[in-house]
Amino acid sequence: MVAAKAGVSAKFIGEIERGTTNTSIAVLWQLTSGLGVSLPEFFLAADDAAATDVATVGAIVGAQPPAARRQAIRLLRALWAKDEG
Repeated sequence: MVAAKAGVSAKFIGEIERGTTNTSIAVLWQLTSGLGVSLPEFFLAADDAAATDVATVGAIVGAQPPAARRQAIRLLRALWAKDEG
């Protein structure tokens, strides 16, 4: 279990994942060690996943006719605004 290898609780990892708590560089270092990846690899993986997600959304929306694209963009904006409020 990553939590045990990193010397933190599974609850703490869950809080980090949900964004309800922040972590220090020291704990981040422990987590990456527990995962068996370097700190740069950890962030690269996150960036790659986000880039893949953005590319997927772009491909889906981009394949639609103009009116549907505009509607999808309005929907995405409304969803994000709801999460921020």
